[in-house]
Amino acid sequence: GGTLTSSVEGSAPGSMEDLLSQDEHTLMDNQHSNSMDNLDSECSEVYQPLTSSDDALDAPSSSESEGVPSIERSRKGSSGNASEVSVACLTERIHQMEENQHSTAEELQATLQELADLQQITQELNSENERLGEEKVILMESLCQQSDKLEHFSRQIEYFRSLLDEHHISYVIDEDMKSGRYMELEQRYMDLAENARFEREQLLGVQQHLSNTLKMAEQDNKEAQEMIGALKERNHHMERIIESEQKSKTAIA
Repeated sequence: GGTLTSSVEGSAPGSMEDLLSQDEHTLMDNQHSNSMDNLDSECSEVYQPLTSSDDALDAPSSSESEGVPSIERSRKGSSGNASEVSVACLTERIHQMEENQHSTAEELQATLQELADLQQITQELNSENERLGEEKVILMESLCQQSDKLEHFSRQIEYFRSLLDEHHISYVIDEDMKSGRYMELEQRYMDLAENARFEREQLLGVQQHLSNTLKMAEQDNKEAQEMIGALKERNHHMERIIESEQKSKTAIA
């Protein structure tokens, strides 16, 4: 009995120490395990947000997924708007070209009418020039005839004077001694001379007037011809402009 008690007593302290040692080891292991578990938990928690954020960066969000068709639709809408603007600009340009062509055509028509009027005026001036030329010829013929008459009467007077001188008849006599025939001839001569001088002055005045009128008509005709040439050149220029606009319109269409 004493042996058993001593063995128990001898073994009991060892067992308590062992138990305490085991408990201490167990406690340390548990603490280590808990600390490791806590560390793993914290790491997992830290890793999880990082992973989630990386996934969030890698994975497209729903708003971005919805934004891609919106961008495509926006681009298509912008392209459609640009096409509509281009068509509107082209239509406006064609409309402006048509208005310019209409305006040019009206101006060309007015120019052609003005050209026709100037041609009519030129024809009238040419007719007037011909008429004035004919009148000038008639007046010159009349002037020549009057000059011939005056010269003829002058020769007759000289002839009569020579006859008087030949017969020694004095023709410088007093008024009361002059015969009726002599007085008649002298008056007739004076009348003819006066008429011839008057007609000659009239013819010279008419000739001067006709010459001035003819010069003015020729100047007007020259200016009309120059204006006609300028209008023809302008007409050709407008025709070239219309042709160019028609080509541009055809090229745009």
